[in-house]
Amino acid sequence: MPKYINRVKTVEGKTISRLIQSEGIVVADTVHKKSSVYNIFDKNIINIKFERKLNNKDFYFICKQFYIACQSGLDILRIIEILIEQSNGILKDIFKDIYTKVQTGLSLSEAFEDTKKFPYFFINMIRVGELSGNLEETFRMLSDYYYKQYSLNNKIKQATAYPKLVFTLTLIIIMVIFNKIIPMFVNILNQFNRQEMPLSTQVVIEISNFIRDKQIILIFIFLFLFFVSSINKKVHSVNKFRDYLSIKLPVLNKINKLNTAVQFTATLSILTNSGLPIVKSLHILSNIIENYFIREKIKKLELKIQMGVSLSESLKDVEFLPKMLINIIRTSEETGTLDKTLKNMSEYYYLELDEYIKRLLVFIEPALILIVAIFIGFIVMALMLPIFKIYRSII
Repeated sequence: MPKYINRVKTVEGKTISRLIQSEGIVVADTVHKKSSVYNIFDKNIINIKFERKLNNKDFYFICKQFYIACQSGLDILRIIEILIEQSNGILKDIFKDIYTKVQTGLSLSEAFEDTKKFPYFFINMIRVGELSGNLEETFRMLSDYYYKQYSLNNKIKQATAYPKLVFTLTLIIIMVIFNKIIPMFVNILNQFNRQEMPLSTQVVIEISNFIRDKQIILIFIFLFLFFVSSINKKVHSVNKFRDYLSIKLPVLNKINKLNTAVQFTATLSILTNSGLPIVKSLHILSNIIENYFIREKIKKLELKIQMGVSLSESLKDVEFLPKMLINIIRTSEETGTLDKTLKNMSEYYYLELDEYIKRLLVFIEPALILIVAIFIGFIVMALMLPIFKIYRSII
């Protein structure tokens, strides 16, 4: 017959009684308050519904809260209880799940892993922190890392939001012109069919006719592309094409190179600073890089280093990292300061990417306005030229 141990704990004026089997499995977890007893975190009551995927902002929040709580000397279960009280929605459900798993004897990293909601890098860093006994410092490094990733993603979204808005509005305006305005002009011009229309006018009219005739097909194609873009993470070929464009198109190439430099240096700095060997660090890094082509390059780096090649030598033929970074890594390997150098370089490239995006935003707005003005101006002039010609012939 199993033996039970009754553990009593007082938290904020509430007496929590835990009836535990000797094997460590929680049988009951109740709160006694005002002569009443009721279950908390009942597995039958909790119905976890993951409404969305966790993002860098969520990871930053989790790591920051854990770091602050660890500084206060609280135990893990109490920290999770506080996070449950302070959270809502999906995070609250996840913390309840983690609380239950830790109670049953799982480590914190195992509890995070069992939720299937946290990335490979996050779980491995928590595991390293547990093994080294320096979980507080691990959460500090992770909170800094995810804050930078969240900040960079926001800046990149900001840089692409304006072009997307202008493109959408321009597309709507053009569709109205081709579907409504141009047919009205064509009806007027047909009354003066003796006049030979300029080439530009003929081109605009033909495009208008094509759009009106093939409107249903064009809408279908647009909806299909929208559908594919919404599920592109599940379509490997679409992913590869998108990743290829991101490293080949001029502006995207620059942003991607700087962003990769930030992620490469920041992640490698955290991993090497935690005591992991460079091969294991690169293996973890290859699992968190999203770009297919860059990920494959990092896997090749891992193989080269396993064969005894230094990191700087392995990076010689890697085009997705700045050459200056490779030279600095070579120097830091000779001086034995690789982790500090990587951290400093991550700060440098973070600021450089921030400045590049700011300059890009200043340039993009007038450039897009100019392009739209030229395009709309061409359509207007194409329609006005035959009218001027008719007017001159009448006079």
